[in-house]
Amino acid sequence: MTTFNRKQLTATGFWRRVLSRPVLLASALLALACGGSPAASEPETFVAPTPDTAPEDAIQTFLTKGHLPAVLVGVIDGDQLLYSRVAGVRKRGDATPVTDDDVFRIGSNTKAMTALLAGTVVDAGQLTWDSTVGDVLSGTVEVGDAYRGVTLTQLLSHSSGMPELPWDDEASFSGSTQPAADDRRKIAELALALPPRSEPGKYFYYSNINYVVAGLMLEVASGESWEALLQKRIFTPLAMAHAGFGTPGTPGSVDAPWGHDPSPVDPGSLTGDIPEGFGPAGTVHANLADLVSYAHLYLDDGVDAQGNRLISQAALSEIETPRLHHYGFGWFDIEDANGQLVMWHNGSNGTFYSTLVLFPARRAAILLATNAGDAPSWTRLAELDGYLAAHFGLPVERPQ
Repeated sequence: MTTFNRKQLTATGFWRRVLSRPVLLASALLALACGGSPAASEPETFVAPTPDTAPEDAIQTFLTKGHLPAVLVGVIDGDQLLYSRVAGVRKRGDATPVTDDDVFRIGSNTKAMTALLAGTVVDAGQLTWDSTVGDVLSGTVEVGDAYRGVTLTQLLSHSSGMPELPWDDEASFSGSTQPAADDRRKIAELALALPPRSEPGKYFYYSNINYVVAGLMLEVASGESWEALLQKRIFTPLAMAHAGFGTPGTPGSVDAPWGHDPSPVDPGSLTGDIPEGFGPAGTVHANLADLVSYAHLYLDDGVDAQGNRLISQAALSEIETPRLHHYGFGWFDIEDANGQLVMWHNGSNGTFYSTLVLFPARRAAILLATNAGDAPSWTRLAELDGYLAAHFGLPVERPQ
């Protein structure tokens, strides 16, 4: 796995590269399921717990010997929360422990939330999956000829041919004091003037800009900001009381988890955040209870805990249907050894990291996050995923 040096990377350049290469160590999962342990290349060999290790002991191993500052862990099976734990410290070098109420940045796992929003907008008749950038945005931003026919489906499945913004353009939005929706329009306009990487619908290319443009389409169609839509249509009905946007915590204070890269990053530092205008691609934070409630929306076929349908079965099916490179809308979708759907995605802003895995047919999920975003932390969370899958008898197959 590539190691990134923050002295060589701006914050936005780092998160762009992180989120443009979603990777999981599938071989590590399979080795752990068989009781083995892959060798880690950085900086010392870590021996992951075997599947018969008690979860409390395993988590402690990942915190101490795996050098994770803190972890958020949730394992769902049907109506049961089989195992949950939020443990560790908010900041390395400080003894303040994390609590169940603490939120973690989930990075690109925000994308599936944007896809859910798109489903609700389609359900409301305000857009269709075939609505085009030209039809929806031409009166809002300048749309280059190459992108006029790009559809909402192509944006959400990373098959639009859109590249990322040039590094300098992306970094220019760090620390912006403008409303996120205003920056979103500027980001989209810059992106829509770029030459495409490929013809729409031909190739898979993971680009955060796809979700920025899709988010802008939702805003124009609904008349509300992406943030307001997500709060109203997802966070509030699912009782995601702690969910929000951006880096949590007060600058200089340890009142929330700090991100690490691997050193602690002050919440007030621009190097610890994604520009707010990129929200639909990766700015959400949430705690364990929020993520459990969110996962259940998929596991319960689009119905919330009160029995209210938030998204149609038809829209949910579109989200869960793989296109190019096994990517649906906001999820990598593959089949396990029994031919049942496995939905997986990861996410990072460079200082936090998360992985979410759903098994809809079993109504099960593995939810993980840590307040570190360096490469070794990615590896540790992949190994923790593998341990939990093997320990609780869940599928170990993941996208590569």
